[in-house]
This record gives sequence, C-alpha cells and structure tokens, in this order.
Amino acid sequence: MTIKLYLQNVVRLCAYAACALLPAFGSMAWAAPEKTLHEFCHQANCPDGEAPYFGLTEDSSGTLYGTTYAGGLNGAGTVFSLTPSGGKFSYKRLYSFCAKTACHDGGLPQSNLIVDVAGNLYGTTTSLGAFSGGTVYELKPNAAHTKWNLVILYSFCSQTDCTDGKVPAASLTYQGAESGTAYDGTSVLYGTTTQGGTGAGGTRAGVAYELTFQSGKTLRAEQVLYNFCSQTNCTDGNDPWGLTIDGHGTLYGTTQSGGQNDKGAVYEIVPKQQVEFVLYSFCPATNCPDGWNPITPLVMDANGNLYGTARGGGAAGWGVVFKIVPNGVASQETVLHSFCRKANCTDGALPSAGVVIDPQGAMFGTTLIGGFYAGSNCETNIGCGTVYRLQGTTYAVLHSFCKLGSANCPDGREPLHASLLLDGSGNLFGTTSEGGYYAAGTVFMITP
Repeated sequence: MTIKLYLQNVVRLCAYAACALLPAFGSMAWAAPEKTLHEFCHQANCPDGEAPYFGLTEDSSGTLYGTTYAGGLNGAGTVFSLTPSGGKFSYKRLYSFCAKTACHDGGLPQSNLIVDVAGNLYGTTTSLGAFSGGTVYELKPNAAHTKWNLVILYSFCSQTDCTDGKVPAASLTYQGAESGTAYDGTSVLYGTTTQGGTGAGGTRAGVAYELTFQSGKTLRAEQVLYNFCSQTNCTDGNDPWGLTIDGHGTLYGTTQSGGQNDKGAVYEIVPKQQVEFVLYSFCPATNCPDGWNPITPLVMDANGNLYGTARGGGAAGWGVVFKIVPNGVASQETVLHSFCRKANCTDGALPSAGVVIDPQGAMFGTTLIGGFYAGSNCETNIGCGTVYRLQGTTYAVLHSFCKLGSANCPDGREPLHASLLLDGSGNLFGTTSEGGYYAAGTVFMITP
C-alpha cells in the first residue's frame, strides 16, 4: 500500500475534523537537532533502494539495518545497513529482492528486521515468493560481513486458497523482544498476514501465525494461530498489523478494521490455546473520540499496559495516542493525545507508526503529515510530517519535515510505518517514505 493511497481520504477527514487546509507558517517551537544519514536513489533506477516504509533495527555494534519497499537491482526492494564510523554512517546494500528464479526470494518488504545473536537478519516480504503470497526470510553474512546469503524460511499461500495466510505486511516478533533480549535464532517466530486464512464468509481477512524451527531443515513449520473475521461481521477484527508478546507468551495486536464497530480492535491471542479475545473495539461513540483505524504494533510497559496509535478519530479527527490496560472484556482505553488540536495541524496528524518509550516514560513517535512546514511539497498542504515527544500530558514537536523553502524536502517527508528506534544514548533513528534530494526517502537521526 503506497503513501498515495493513505492520503486519498485526507480532504474528507479534514472536512470532518474542521481542520483548515492552509499553509502552516506560524512561529516555530523549539526543535531537536535532526541529521539526514542517507538519501535514497542516488543513481538511476535507485539501486540503493527506494521508499523505506518501515523503521530500523540496531545490532550490538551500533550498525543500523532496514528495508526499502522498492528500488534495488531488480526494483523489488532491498535490505540495507548503515555502519557508524567517525561520526558518519556508511551505507551498504546487503540484498536486492527478486534475485532468484521467478522471484522465489520474494519482494516488496514492509517490515522491521530482527537481528539474532549471530548477526543474522530476519524479515518478511509482502509479495512474490514461490506461491506469490510473500515470504519470511533469513539473511546470513559471511565471516567478514562482505557477502550476505538469503534463505527462505517460509513461503505463504502454499496451501489451497492461501489458508496459511497471504501478504505478511508486518514485522516478526519472538518471546523476549519486548525486554530487549536478542533473538537466539531458533525460538518460535510470530507474525500476521493481512490477507488469507479462512475468515467467515470467504473474506479471508488475515491470520496470526507461528513459525517453528525444524532441526536439520531450512524451512520452518508454519501454524495458523487464529483466522481473523471468524465471527459474524468480523467482530473479532479484520486486517491485523503486527504483534507484541509478553513474558508469559501472550500475543497482543491491532486490526485496522473489524471489531464491534468496524473501526478496528485491540486483541490478545494465547498461542497454546489458539484462541483470540478482543480487548477493545474502537469507536463506540459518535465521531470516534477514542480513535479508529489502528495500524501499528503495540508497545508494552513494565506494568503490562499497552500503548499505540490510531490514525483517525480523536478530538479533532486526525488520530490519537492511546493506552490500553488489558483486563479481558473489561479492558479500558484512554486517549493520551489527540492530534491536529492546533491550527493547521502544526502538532501533526495521521500517526501511522507506533511509539517507543524511554526509561523515563516519555513516548516518541511520528505523524504522516502536519507540522510547521506546508506548501507545494506536501500533498495535503498542511505539512509533511513530524517527530513528537509525549510525556504525561506534555506534548512537543521535535522536528517538522520539509523545511520551509527547501526543494524536494532534503530532510525527508511523510514517515510512514517507521516506528522510531531509540538507542542507548537517547538518539532517535527513523525513516521517511519520501523526500530527500532524490525524492525517494531518507534515514534520519534526531537528538532530543
């Protein structure tokens, strides 16, 4: 799904939210220093990649890893690294998808990567593969890290009618990921697909799945944990995006539609029981003051509370940051912030990525549009996106993308599903889906 599709309903949303579609040239609030680490598509046909839709992963040495949805040697996306040295970051393309016969290695990746204890990378592609339903892959370096070999762990749609799932458009996870424990390379991997499964009425609205290591085999055994839209009117959710796992092995996630009001839901799955419980259905009240259309993975704090974003609804209709206290059917949702409360959405709008929490409890995230800089470079004319901090009730914009008067938005524009990466020094790293001097996206660093 491209950025253009996300913005098709923006004008309608703005009319609903009573937000003025006017340039936002108001006084600039304090901003954190921002540095562009890489601008994609330096050469013709973008061999270094194009459109980094998701965020970054860091290994123990500080090297950053990410994916691009398009570009590369075959136009089907890339895996890349950025290695720090002397205050700068050196870019390297590690893999170009669709390099194998009939694109059996997959293409068009839309997920964060996992780094295991041996330095191997794991991710998903949304398309192509042996059965054209997307793949789960492992990317292995040689001893010198000069060459990387991709192996397929699973190809989706291998079953009739794709009952095993199709289009894995979200990141993988594993038990221990929330606490920062590195992946061991053999534990169970969990994920979701946005299509496929056996959903009610033939809707095939996606699945939650697990992949189990098989000794002596490269391929992993896949098991569907839950078929979404298994209940009438998809009250159990439809189109899941991303999973979070707690210390007991319970999975939590969001669906961007479905639920009691067809505006999305928060759910939990107990893998050993293969049952799903809806913890919260969005939009029980007129105009959805609690938000609607969550499309990001959740983050869990030390007390087991869940945090996420919804890209619609709220006090102004442009999305919210929310908190869920899991308690079965009695789970409570609280809106922590509603976007576009300021004139011309200078505080940001349409949060399409999740949040990250620092040790002091401050949350950091991005919005797809809004901010202080608007104009012809931004499709909606109300700003090209922001990086924000939310601590308690105090909200601040750390950076507004597409600095006023800058052709092509050299600092980037419109961060999409890229949840921020917070390193041990408190620096934030992320990607923008567009912008940069070559209009193909950027990798950036912000020091709050």
